[in-house]
Amino acid sequence: MNGKQQYDEVDKHINQFCTDNNLQVKSVKEVHYLCIQLQRMANEVVTGEMSEKFDLQLNREELNKPSAKEIKVIQQVIVSGLCENVARIAPVFDAYGNEIPITSKTKVFYESQESKEKLSLHKLSSVHKERPEFVVYTDLYKLGQDDDEKCYMKNVTVIDSNKWLL
Repeated sequence: MNGKQQYDEVDKHINQFCTDNNLQVKSVKEVHYLCIQLQRMANEVVTGEMSEKFDLQLNREELNKPSAKEIKVIQQVIVSGLCENVARIAPVFDAYGNEIPITSKTKVFYESQESKEKLSLHKLSSVHKERPEFVVYTDLYKLGQDDDEKCYMKNVTVIDSNKWLL
């Protein structure tokens, strides 16, 4: 099957999937091709070569689960695209100005250059229990009433090492 036939087959498959599930075709195609692009980039970094023979298997129902190396590469790509949205755990001080060590019981807030407010990870976030030192997010949103309003980070990715930021 040549490239044009493969593309037409994938296009037909995506259109049918969207029709069956009441989804927007354009959005699903954009996500699908973004996944392929990330998969190709991760493969290039992990294997060290740009391969024309890299089999994307576009007509599969599922994408391969990324390896640990590929996950690290994808996280680095996300960080490089959203470096202005990096947040780190805000230090906590006692009444005398001494920094208090953060424990599992300490309420953690994050600080960012983009926001003057204390940022939180939502309790339903997949990284909430990890309490990573550095994260990157796509958006901020507020929940609650005016007096008790909290600012949460949306679409959070862990930054494994602050060396990535350098």
